[in-house]
Amino acid sequence: MDMRRKAIGSTRSVWLMPLVLVAGLSGSAAATETLDGVAVQDGRLTGDVDGKKLDAGAVIGTDFDEGGMVYSIIDASNDPFLPGLWRYRVAWRAQGDREWTPMCRNSRGSTGWAYVSMDDGGPRFTCEDAETARCLGRTSGLSAKKALSTCLRP
Repeated sequence: MDMRRKAIGSTRSVWLMPLVLVAGLSGSAAATETLDGVAVQDGRLTGDVDGKKLDAGAVIGTDFDEGGMVYSIIDASNDPFLPGLWRYRVAWRAQGDREWTPMCRNSRGSTGWAYVSMDDGGPRFTCEDAETARCLGRTSGLSAKKALSTCLRP
């Protein structure tokens, strides 16, 4: 079993997330599933592995290649403000590297979560910060796609 999958545990233990990311990004030798195709539909990351369609939470523990980089989906969660909108904890590395780096670091200005959208045919991750969280909190009643276009800056 991949170290990243084993380390995640419950998302209820928010204070453990930095430790989980360190443990999960430590360069485990075990392989994860690699997505054959990746897309974004209504603010949710989708993909397929050997013809099996994966959506939102099912992509946890998968990797995909995009433009010379490898991305790993560490965790996924439904957004607390907009049902149907998903956010992700993502790690990346160059294809030749072994060390994983968190895409969004949990800090005063960032929640550590990223939203996904399509950009030039591939997925683009945007880190959630306090301003984005406040904006999304004010978009009740909007669709996930409209809320993302309102609150995420290119």
